[in-house]
Amino acid sequence: MRKVLQKACLLAAFMSLAACGTVEPPAIPPSDVASYPEITNKGYATHEVDVVFDVPRDWLRDWLNSDTHFVNAMEETENIKKPIETVYLDDNWPKIGAVRRVKTADGHFVLERVIENKPETFQYQIWNMTSAAGQNVDYILGTQNFSIVGDEQTRLQWSYSLKPDASFKKPFVSRFVKSDIAPFLDGATERVVALANETYAAEQQ
Repeated sequence: MRKVLQKACLLAAFMSLAACGTVEPPAIPPSDVASYPEITNKGYATHEVDVVFDVPRDWLRDWLNSDTHFVNAMEETENIKKPIETVYLDDNWPKIGAVRRVKTADGHFVLERVIENKPETFQYQIWNMTSAAGQNVDYILGTQNFSIVGDEQTRLQWSYSLKPDASFKKPFVSRFVKSDIAPFLDGATERVVALANETYAAEQQ
């Protein structure tokens, strides 16, 4: 009986994940900023980015906060749509606890909140994803660690971890991370590194 139930659960997960793009956007955008999921320390499907910028850390953090450079560098895919609008649900962004709502090109939404913001670390949580793919994910935990590796170099280690809303969905969420999330983030990061290096070099002339 356990094997039958397990197969049924896996089939349900596969069918659910295969249905990406079939959920209609909500008529009313999510706004319940206090209902974020509790963060746990296991069960994630994670992609990690590790790059070095040829710029000082303080300059990099200020530059990243000055504009939506990562968003601008993103190239959407069939399953991942680019953010097109951001609404700050309080006046504290990017202070700890601040929340914003992001609308994507397909009309869906996510909520984001700041967990930690220090010179060496920026950590955030994404939840209440209204798209079909988001129906399989409880939340996303993003952690960006910035370390000084030279006089004018900064290493960014960025972990992007999806928490499935059920343990039996992890293999399928992991496949989505590998096939979609990884190239999406890697491509955006590569373009941001090039732009940051170019911008900083021009400022020094």
